[in-house]
Amino acid sequence: MRDLTIRLAALDAGAAAALRVISYFDELVQHRAGLSAVVRGVAVLSGFPAGLADERRHLRIRVLPDGTSAAGAVEADPDTAWISTPPSSQEPVLWIESQDDPGGLHALILERARLAVESLDRNQPPAPYSADAGRWAAVVVDAAASPEARTGALQRLGLNDTSTACAVAKLGEPPLIFRTADLARSSAVDRRTGIGPLVPALDLPRSWEEAQLALRLSAEGTATDPGARVVLASEAGGLLDLARSITPTTPVAEDVAALDRVATAAPPLLETLHAISVTSSLRDAAASLHMHHSTVQERVSRAERVLGWSTTPPNGRFRLQLAFVLRRLHRPQQLTGGAAPPASHRP
Repeated sequence: MRDLTIRLAALDAGAAAALRVISYFDELVQHRAGLSAVVRGVAVLSGFPAGLADERRHLRIRVLPDGTSAAGAVEADPDTAWISTPPSSQEPVLWIESQDDPGGLHALILERARLAVESLDRNQPPAPYSADAGRWAAVVVDAAASPEARTGALQRLGLNDTSTACAVAKLGEPPLIFRTADLARSSAVDRRTGIGPLVPALDLPRSWEEAQLALRLSAEGTATDPGARVVLASEAGGLLDLARSITPTTPVAEDVAALDRVATAAPPLLETLHAISVTSSLRDAAASLHMHHSTVQERVSRAERVLGWSTTPPNGRFRLQLAFVLRRLHRPQQLTGGAAPPASHRP
């Protein structure tokens, strides 16, 4: 296909571009990519920001031309002047944030993306996460429910006992169930989210338990609570075991108290310390904070006087990283929400 595209480019640049678009989305479908990957393809191929709105799942995705996700204006409806697929309450709407369509290429990109979404959508739960869906999801992740009850609840969510799926935990919300981690990550938007591992559908209670542990490891992503808002249990490793071991009665470590003192004395220093803990050098930390390295060095020196230890050596960095993890785990545990399961499916 690549050789054919090169030969076509020498004869007809437009035909080569069209073939590149078709093969790109065909490959996404072949590899069962998620919706985020489809929108990313639209943005990269068109050279303009692109978005998707799925009203059934209350899902919005927006991606910049460089392939990075963007939260800006993601909740707003697309401008009517932009090139888009027809508005629909039943099917996802795709758009390119451009009014121009050179040679019909943008229309082709959206059409192939729409077909890709339609194909991938057959492998996604069709029901929106209404209160009823939340109750069925609560049955699916309930280890005490009978296999028959969980199988019935799975069917209500468009799944069956041979499906694979993952559970998602958010504060104050019922469980969410998705077929892929990619779609689960897309649902997070800007909220703290824990994503459980992809498992056979009848093993979703384990995915839910690990999703809740991952949620405890997440951060608000603010200056006073720096860190990742979305945590995948599959990437957390032994930190899940650490989360299991920290209970409300576990004494708070002195290193956590030291971080709290930094937060009280000078909140901006906390964000600097976190950057130090997750990068390999002072210059890398400065780049991630968009600061001059001398400014970061001065902040670190101030923070270390409060902490009582050096963050420069590898063991100091690891100690700092662990202190941040423990600080999150020592927060008051706010449980995820969830309505009682329907009476006919209660164990």
